[in-house]
Amino acid sequence: MKINKFTFLPLLALLIGVFFLGLGIYETATSQTKDYAETVGYYNDSTIAEFEHYDSIKKKHYATTYYLTYQYAVDGEVYYVTSDYTTAIEPSYGEEIKVLYDTENPEKAVIGGPAKRSNFLIFFGIFFILGTLPFLVVLFGNNKQSPKVDKMGILMGSILAVMGYGMLGVICGGFSPVTIFNYIESSFAFPMIILFLMIFAGVFAVIKSIFFYKTQD
Repeated sequence: MKINKFTFLPLLALLIGVFFLGLGIYETATSQTKDYAETVGYYNDSTIAEFEHYDSIKKKHYATTYYLTYQYAVDGEVYYVTSDYTTAIEPSYGEEIKVLYDTENPEKAVIGGPAKRSNFLIFFGIFFILGTLPFLVVLFGNNKQSPKVDKMGILMGSILAVMGYGMLGVICGGFSPVTIFNYIESSFAFPMIILFLMIFAGVFAVIKSIFFYKTQD
């Protein structure tokens, strides 16, 4: 198939996704924390970053957000580390999280592994790639022998599932299924059900668009 206006944008989005994903992996691999030792931190306290408020200009309601403080110990000495990001969900007291610390200076530590910037880059990279790959496969594989599929259903379903999983990963502090499971096990909040419904609806839409799509004869 020749490159035209219908295939250029998906190809461009795919390249952008590969770029973001590669940059996120590179930043993770070259992070200053790659040589840090790992230990377990326990949720200890929080500091309000911004109070709940309503923006009359944007007509949007904002929940109270917090900086989270975790306690960890190295060689019997207790230290504290505070998140460099804010969240609207407070963990349960004593909830565990991964902490990486400098063995030369244990007081220097970060929460949850690699920088959040790297996580976001990886997420957006995966979002663009998964959001465009099904569409490109359908476009370039579209011939008389190919089974009929719902192209738009595949595209929208993929985007919905990736967005749901991505937002879930941001809330849980990591995109690993184990990290998400551990967070949900100790700090499940009812609104998170919406994200699971998004993931389920997206996967269902993709499956239906590929295997159960019927065209009008």
